[in-house]
Amino acid sequence: DFIEEAVFERIDVKREVLGKISEHARPDAIIGTNTSTIPVKELESAVKNPERFLTVHFSNPAPFIPGVELVAGQATTPETVEAVKVLLEKSGNQGAQVADTPGMVLNRLQYALLKEATSVVEEGVATAEDVDTIVRTTFGFRLGFFGPFAIADQAGLDVYANCFVTFENAFGDRLATPSLLTDSVAADRKGVKNGKGLLGDYDEDTAAELVAYRNKAYAKMSQLLAELGPAPKPTPKND
Repeated sequence: DFIEEAVFERIDVKREVLGKISEHARPDAIIGTNTSTIPVKELESAVKNPERFLTVHFSNPAPFIPGVELVAGQATTPETVEAVKVLLEKSGNQGAQVADTPGMVLNRLQYALLKEATSVVEEGVATAEDVDTIVRTTFGFRLGFFGPFAIADQAGLDVYANCFVTFENAFGDRLATPSLLTDSVAADRKGVKNGKGLLGDYDEDTAAELVAYRNKAYAKMSQLLAELGPAPKPTPKND
């Protein structure tokens, strides 16, 4: 009923494998690609009956990471997307549909973080170990519960806008204030503190419930980390 391709992240290899799959699969079997960065439009012509083909991007290790990116191609039918969403729900995953663009959302964000992290190390601002510690124990600590927009709403959009002034002065357009943020602050949307955020409006009850959930979540995370102890570390490089 459903076949997932998960071979090397190379267009030629994926097209060859997808072609073989579609030759032998039932004509109505849904075919998913686990590509991390390649647009569906680069792969769909290798598949017979491309209306049953789409990106179903699991994260490694797939049994434990619940989120899955879904990307429909030009030929993909809505019924195909809906069937995969139902399948993911039954398997305990959460599917999020995004546009057909290189890197999609997950790796566009993940690789942007890695790129900036390597720049920090290359510039001598911090060691790789200290960068990992900072990410893991600060905003990374929050990310299991909230995405970047929810975190910004809680911190204060005006605060973020003011911080971006420093970044823009130091790094130029690369870290210029996003228009979405500027426009929100100009419209007096400052986040949870005034009940108007990037994600929507927060009444007093919702804001109170959110803060209570946040505090409980972070306390539980602290307890879990204490229980598990530190992760195993590699032997330091000798160079």
